[in-house]
Amino acid sequence: DRFFATLSFSFADVYIGRQVISWGSSYVINPTDIISPFNFNEIDKEEKSGVDAVRARIPLGTMNELDAGYVFGDPGGSDGSAFFLRGKFNILRSDISLMILGFRRNLLLGFDLSGSLGGAGVRLEAAYIFDKAMDSGYPEELQKDYYRISLGADYNFSDSLYAYIEYHLNSPGGGEADDYAGLSVTNPYTEGSVYLMGKHYLSAGMTWQLHPLLPVNGFVIYNITDGSVIFSPSAEYNIKEDIYLSLGAFFGMGKGVVISETGTLGMRSEFGTYPQMIYTSFRIYF
Repeated sequence: DRFFATLSFSFADVYIGRQVISWGSSYVINPTDIISPFNFNEIDKEEKSGVDAVRARIPLGTMNELDAGYVFGDPGGSDGSAFFLRGKFNILRSDISLMILGFRRNLLLGFDLSGSLGGAGVRLEAAYIFDKAMDSGYPEELQKDYYRISLGADYNFSDSLYAYIEYHLNSPGGGEADDYAGLSVTNPYTEGSVYLMGKHYLSAGMTWQLHPLLPVNGFVIYNITDGSVIFSPSAEYNIKEDIYLSLGAFFGMGKGVVISETGTLGMRSEFGTYPQMIYTSFRIYF
């Protein structure tokens, strides 16, 4: 997952080798983070998979930065390769990022805003993808541009209670459950790291510090398109320094699959087809 060298110059730091490249300020769904993204139901989110890349981070003043790089894909080909240029700026006490990303002959323009409003943190993350914009041989009539937007806010109600809420718009998703079946073979799902099937989602989560050594977490995602819900509670106990025991679950609720007269399966909701899952983990750091 990690094997890279850092070269420090007076004007930039250059990273060469296998490394993590990650973006986005949204909590549940990150539209701009498509090189090695996490799904919302990943169990182990401590470490992302690294990618082979050359990356330069150039400081532009105290809190501004220019980030550029190239990600190496399949040997001898360019299908899995990517390039990016991202600028991060602090304006009016808010962090603003603008980016351009080329991947699998698609072109992504991204925007990320993270700031505060009335004591709450606010976030807006958006990506517009020009489908096969860098593939001159791809039929124009098959090109379907799409966009993804996440808008959220978070607030500390007390020293022991923190909560957030987030809305996500997924334009390549289906307008109803009957549309889900054919989505998995389209470009946004095969190449753009899109995995949610609907168009509109509302998420909410919280962390309650039940005891200094025992935080309790939970989040819920509601698919507004089909009415299905997934709920995930979890808790983690700090047994002693650097030793943790956690327990969690994912519960999907909604209509399941339907079998037609021809024997084909159809989805009546998204999260209604998710399996119920309970997990535990024991971690030691040294």
